Amino acid sequence: MVEAVMLLVPFILLVFLLLEAFRREVFQVVLTHITCTEVRARALGERKEEIDLETQRFLTSALGSALGHDIKENSHKEFQRVTEPAELRWLQVGNRPGGLSEIWLRYEQFIGFDSKEKRKHHQEITKRCLFPFS
Repeated sequence: MVEAVMLLVPFILLVFLLLEAFRREVFQVVLTHITCTEVRARALGERKEEIDLETQRFLTSALGSALGHDIKENSHKEFQRVTEPAELRWLQVGNRPGGLSEIWLRYEQFIGFDSKEKRKHHQEITKRCLFPFS
């Protein structure tokens, strides 16, 4: 019985770690798609309302209506036009001027942990996409 309990605790922690890693990768793929779709659509002249509607449809189909709505509400999007390649150097997204879309998401982890005298219980993801022809 003691051996079973000693094996069960690390197994449960490993399952949570794998779930957290898988969830982060899913969010990264979804955010990459959203940023690149937005910057391309803006370069081709679509209206912001159409882009937001398409983003919400994609989030609903990819993550479900509840989680998709949560991601939409908790993420921060920004679009800017870059004219000087030197402005892009610190972003590490390329060296041609154009439209730059950025999305930032903060979401809660399954399990929190202590880090540098603070409790860490959130993850943050920032994705950027540069469309050089905009």
